[in-house]
Amino acid sequence: MPSATPLADDLQEMSALGSCMFLLNELQGLAAEAAEAGAVPDNHEPDAEAQQAENEAESRKSSSFDPILQYPLLPSTIQAVVEQNADRLIEKQGEGRHQAHLQMFDLLTRSGGSSSSASSRNNNDNNGDEESQLQGPVFLDYNEERGGDESHLVYSMVLDHGKRRITIVFRGSVTAEDWKANFDAVHTTVDNPLRVEASSSSTDDNNDGPKEDNNMCDQPAKITLHRGFYDYIHKPVGGEKESDDNDEPTKTKLDEIVEKTMALLEENPGYAVFTTGVSLGGALTAVFAFFAAACYPSLGPITCYSFASPKVGTLSFRHALQQLETDRRLQVMGIANWADPVVMLPREPLCMIPCDAALSTFFFGVRQGAIYRHVGMRLFLPAKARSPSEISHTKIEYNCCRVFMSDLGKLYGRLIILLMHCICFVGALKENYRANHGYPEYWYRVQAHVQDFEGLTLRGLYDDFFEGDRTIVKTRFM
Repeated sequence: MPSATPLADDLQEMSALGSCMFLLNELQGLAAEAAEAGAVPDNHEPDAEAQQAENEAESRKSSSFDPILQYPLLPSTIQAVVEQNADRLIEKQGEGRHQAHLQMFDLLTRSGGSSSSASSRNNNDNNGDEESQLQGPVFLDYNEERGGDESHLVYSMVLDHGKRRITIVFRGSVTAEDWKANFDAVHTTVDNPLRVEASSSSTDDNNDGPKEDNNMCDQPAKITLHRGFYDYIHKPVGGEKESDDNDEPTKTKLDEIVEKTMALLEENPGYAVFTTGVSLGGALTAVFAFFAAACYPSLGPITCYSFASPKVGTLSFRHALQQLETDRRLQVMGIANWADPVVMLPREPLCMIPCDAALSTFFFGVRQGAIYRHVGMRLFLPAKARSPSEISHTKIEYNCCRVFMSDLGKLYGRLIILLMHCICFVGALKENYRANHGYPEYWYRVQAHVQDFEGLTLRGLYDDFFEGDRTIVKTRFM
């Protein structure tokens, strides 16, 4: 099991890493603009000294972005680039977001402090290279596969020798390809990897097999997920489809990320695997964490922090994921701001009608199994610091009356907030939408509620939950 680091530390670091992916995208865009503006034309006139001076100035601006194009990349290096180009970033992002970035980098830089020096020194004895001597999170790469003129499925591998962890960070929605995945909310039904694993175990004559095999045989044969998110993670590397005459399976983005993670684990034995992301990145991190934990047990227990994520699967997916939680192979915490409409999506239109909610009570097996649901632990952050945050765990509920009351009670709140979600793009509520879903707001709310998580760890919350202690972790059907 991964070390039980304080929940407050994890939430702050994971929120900062997820937000950094958006910032790196903006910095690389500014670097490209500066490089293009600083290019000196070959046929410039000899007496065009003013033009040449301007080009040299633009070239100097371009060179200020050079450090972020070189990996491995330290948070302190990104912070220096941000401070050096503060005026341009404030003009592009606004003062509030710029200040949030500075706070994030301050935290990430401090996370490599003396508290982790002992573990870093131990690692340095085994690895003499320069990279092994870095403390705190280090961005090893920025994987940006391009399809046409746009990038898609952008992620980074982050190595932290101080905390002995490897973190896969997924970027949120930026390009048209990202938004295409968001809106492709059609169901896709795939084989449950846990059933496949149970079938393989059942052929083994050894009776001393894993105790969870019997539970895995109770798993649904198929699970249903959000097609856009599933296809994004299982997209073939390079965008090429498998040819009919090729017997070898197509290498997917999931396989690529797992291969990189395994290589890092071989170089750094005993390190824990974490994954995080914001918005679309939060959805992708949940899908990745499930399939990685289910299909690649050698990765060890995986810890997933998903911020501002829409729902990624139905009850069958939740059932399968909870088996991994029970077996302690996966820990998932989804963080949601109150009044964030994105975390309530996708929602089938018929399920927003009161009569359909009533009908779903009587036809539970037909309708309830088709509705997207959240998974894992859920942390709700209110806008006001004085209001306490709430931690709950999703569950499978087969009592039709409870399902009816739960859906009916949430129905009208969803209608109001989703109506605000539709209006906000054309009216004055646009800022309200940004305030509840934007990644700086998640960072600020985590900071405002840090005292709520004092003395808590994600592992401890799971231990209490499975032991039946509901003092902190409530049970909700969502």
